[in-house]
Parts: sequence; C-alpha cells; structure tokens
Amino acid sequence: MPGICGVIGAGSGAEPMADGLVVSGDERRVRYEGDGVSVVVAAHPAFHEEQPAATADGSLVWVHGDPYGYEGPDGYEPRTDLSSSDAAYCARLYDEHGTRFVDGLDGEFCGLVLDRENGEGRLFTDRIGSYPLFFTRVDGDDPLLFSSRIQALGAHPAFAPSFDREYLGEFFSVQKAFGTATPLAGVRKLPPAAVLSFDPDGAETGRRVYWRPEYRPVERSPSELTREFVDTFREVFQKRLRDDLEYGVLLSGGTDSRLILGAMTDRGRDPTAFHMANWRSREARTAERVADAAGVEFRLLQRDADYHERLLDRVPRHANYVGVFDEFVASGFANELASVDVVLTGYLGDTMFGSFPFRLRRPLYPYPLQVEDPLSSIDEYVDWYLNRYAPPNRVPDFVDAPPVSEVMRRNVVRESEGIGHHGVVYPSLRELQLCEYYPLTNQFASANTDSVRTITGHWSPFFDRRLLDLHLTVPAWDRIRRDPIDHALCELAPSLSDIPHGTTGVPPERSARCGPACFLEAAAVRVLRTLREERPPAPYASHRPWMDEAELIRHTDFVRAAIDRNEDVIAALPFLDREGIERCYREHLAGANRWRDLYALVTFLETPLARRVAAERRDGRSDEG
Repeated sequence: MPGICGVIGAGSGAEPMADGLVVSGDERRVRYEGDGVSVVVAAHPAFHEEQPAATADGSLVWVHGDPYGYEGPDGYEPRTDLSSSDAAYCARLYDEHGTRFVDGLDGEFCGLVLDRENGEGRLFTDRIGSYPLFFTRVDGDDPLLFSSRIQALGAHPAFAPSFDREYLGEFFSVQKAFGTATPLAGVRKLPPAAVLSFDPDGAETGRRVYWRPEYRPVERSPSELTREFVDTFREVFQKRLRDDLEYGVLLSGGTDSRLILGAMTDRGRDPTAFHMANWRSREARTAERVADAAGVEFRLLQRDADYHERLLDRVPRHANYVGVFDEFVASGFANELASVDVVLTGYLGDTMFGSFPFRLRRPLYPYPLQVEDPLSSIDEYVDWYLNRYAPPNRVPDFVDAPPVSEVMRRNVVRESEGIGHHGVVYPSLRELQLCEYYPLTNQFASANTDSVRTITGHWSPFFDRRLLDLHLTVPAWDRIRRDPIDHALCELAPSLSDIPHGTTGVPPERSARCGPACFLEAAAVRVLRTLREERPPAPYASHRPWMDEAELIRHTDFVRAAIDRNEDVIAALPFLDREGIERCYREHLAGANRWRDLYALVTFLETPLARRVAAERRDGRSDEG
C-alpha cells in the first residue's frame, strides 16, 4: 500500500483507478503512458521513487512493495545497496537472470515487466502473494485491467462490475474469498509466486507458478532446532535494518512480537513499541513491562467506544474483501504510526511455528498433552475449517447465496499436481492445512498488514523466504509439544522471556522449560485473575487485545446507523433480504451471537463497488441478479 494499477491494451488509461489507491491524500504518484500500457504507482512520500526502470534490453520494470534480497545458485544475497530504487534493483536482476529473476526475489511485492520490443508483458507476485494483484478482461476485445486494490477496478469505465454469489457467500461466511477467487464476477487474483504473461492486446498467453510450499520435516534435537531458528532470525535482521529509517514494533502481550523486539535490541536498535488496547488492560500492562525491560519507548494506542465506527467510515473504501473492517486493526491510528517509517509486526508467527493449523485432541483427558488428529480427506478439511469458529461459519440467512460448505467442496479438489483450492495448487493435503498463508489473502493477516501499509512502511520478518523455508522443515510434533518461538525468545532475549504471557499468565521461559506441564500454573492464574483482577470499564472491553464486538453492537448504534444509511443499497441488490437483516439484528440484540454476520454486512455495504452496482441497478444499467 498504497498501490499499483494499470491498463494493458487499447482503451482509456489507468488514471480513473488511481484515486482508489490512495488513503491519506499525501501519497505521491508516478504515471506512465505509452508502449500500449498505462500504469500508475502510488507510494508514501518516504518510499516514493521514479518508475519504471529500464533494463539493458530496453524492457521496463515496475515494482510495488519492498524487495529485500535475492536467492540464486550461489546462495542468498541480501539487498545492501539502497542507492538505487526498488525498480532499478529488479531491473539489474533481470539483466543478470532474465525473465525468471522473480523466482529468487525475496520480499513483499508485486510488479510488472514490459518487453517494449514485442509488447509482451508479465505481472508477478511474491512467494505468498502478500501484495495481491487483481485483474479482469471481461470480454475478448477489452483491455486487461489490473490493480492491487480491488475497489479501484470499479472506478474504470471499461469495467462493468457485478457480484458472483458463490464467492460473495464465502465473504459473508468466512470473510474472504480463497485463492484466486473474488466476489466480483470476472475478476481474479494472481496466484502467489506466479507470473502472468499477456500479449500487447491484454490477452493472457501463459501462467507460471515458480514456488509452492512443500512440507519436508527434518528431525533435530530441541537445542538444534532452537539454534537454527535463532541463527535464521538474526540473519533476517542482520542486513535488513537501515540507519536512515525510524522503526516501530506493534507489541502485544504474547511472544511473536517480543521476539521481534528482542531481535531489534539485539542489533542495537531502540524502536518505538506501540500497543493497541481498549484500556490499560492486562495485555496492555504486559506489553508495557516488555517494552520497559527492552529499554524502549512504549506508546499505548487506546481505542475508545467510537473506534470501530471510525474504522467503518474509512476501511471499506479500500477493502479487498479479506476480513471485515475491524480486522484493519491499525487504521485508526494513522497519526501515531506515521511517526515512524516502518512498523514491524509478528504476523504469521503462530501460523508458521505454533500449533494453530493442526487439528488436536487430548488422548488422556484431562492430562494436558495434546496430539494431532490428522486430516485424511478434503471433506474432513472443509468441515474442520468451517467449524473452527463459534458459531460455525455459514452464509447468513439474509444473503441469497449457496452454502459455503458446498462452494468450498466444489473449489477444493484433487488435481494432477496436488490439491487445488480456489485456483491455487498445493502439493498435498498436508500443505493445504499447514500453509494458510499461501496466498496471504487466505488469512486475516492480509487485512492486518494492509492496515499498517495504508499509513507507513510495513515489515513482518516471518514473510522472509528463509523463515518460510525453515518452517516447512519443523516436524508437527515439535510445533505441538514445544513452541519454537518461546524457545527462540529464551535464547535471543532472555530478559523478555520471564515476563508472564498476556493471555496465559505463564512466562515464555517456563512454557519453554516445562511445556504441557505448565497447564496447572495457567489454570491457577486463571482462577486468581477471576478473583482479583480489575474488571474492564465497559461490557465491550476485555483483558484481551480485541474488543468484544458482540457487546459493542449491543451498546452502541453505529451498526444500526450503517444499515439505515444504506437502505437504498440493500433494496437495489436482489441477493440481500432486508427483513432477514432486521431479524438478524434483533436476534443479536436479544443475545444471539450474530456479530460476524453484521460486521460482514456493513463492511460490504460501505464498499464503493457495492454502491456502484446498486446505483446502476436503480438506473437500469446493470444486469446484477
């Protein structure tokens, strides 16, 4: 963020989409018109650079994001020369390695290469698709439109948007459309680790995936695994930090962000520690203790009762239909986070190295030791995925769309190369389960990172290909039995490991040493907290990082107001049932847990695309049905 957009082939330029890339209005844009393409790139002022860059053979390269290294036949080479632009860095790699330079490129990015001699071009994404690219070519003679923001596509006159009810139903039930799917008919996302080739008219001529995650566990002793993890983590930070940038860390009361803060101080840096909370909760006080122990400034970013209302006012304008508006956790603190150049987050740490992706059971209940209950079929995977939340995910009854379980079963299928999941192929059921980050838009971390990227630079060390490769070698038992991040924290930043975890109350140092035996200590902490801990100041506040959304809806009226002000949108879209919406809202106020349905609804209603489709239906210019 902010973004890139373009038009390939005959037709109007990319400028109509450009406003959909910017958030604050302070972003700087670069435009290119010629050679059969129109491209706009918008960036924060601190990261603005001239684009495109020319290669030795005259090809042009655009890059959106942050490439920070290259892995080739001679090993990994971190990017250390920052005197040239991102695009120029990629152009040099193109000169050295040809069109396959992207295969070894490390970082968070997407981009475009144009061969000016023959007019052929290639769109590309990073390994996990952390910067998505949406594209459409509705009719054979239309130009190819692409954008890193799906809402921006809706502003282009060559694109007539309508909704695909199957994938729209997925958004309403699981708050995303998976893989390459989107809720817009005729619009797809480029797969992760992919290169899309097209001719001068914008017609697709080929698609290549240059990387897929392959789970290849390696047996190591506990000390060997910890040492390899710490060495890799230090290596990721060694050449990545810049002297000319100010850094911040989104610090929770947990372990992932502590490890990042420890790695920063290990390199002699003193970033600002930011913590978001509803009040000075247990989680907030824990984060402050960690910051004090690290010797860095702590800043509490306090959400008030109106915080979600403010998020709803700004987030949907740029939403990619991944996560509901409150998943954009940082968007309401633009002034505070913009005080630094780059914010580091621990996104994907628990997904890659914790037990979260596994289906677990306790064979000797109530003994705390958990073991994996392996998934053996696609049907089991779909059921497990949809039932991880309470209540289980399903399409709300006010949306006329197929059941999400049916849509998933139609889109998760066995193919010759492995398991296809909404257009993305995994080598086996194992990778499908363990690699939800492939692409990142399959996870809410995409919304979380976007919320930072709209404000300033973002970096999650866990997006680095070296840590991705390492996580694919960690046996399941090691992730379930002993948290590698806890052990790495004890090694890298021992002064931060003896502070109790904000949720469990057990210091990571003891969790690493005692493992499952700490369950008695954690149980005792929960009892003491119940008896002695300060009560939150409001029903929707808690000691955890998140607001209680269900209670917030019952004690404020911003969801009610959003439904009312979008009455004309609801009436114009035939797949929405106004009576069903009212019934859902009343049921929630009466005690039912419908907050996910209501948050998905108001997120959708406030998007520019929903309003455009509704307006064109009212004017008789849309066949949306």
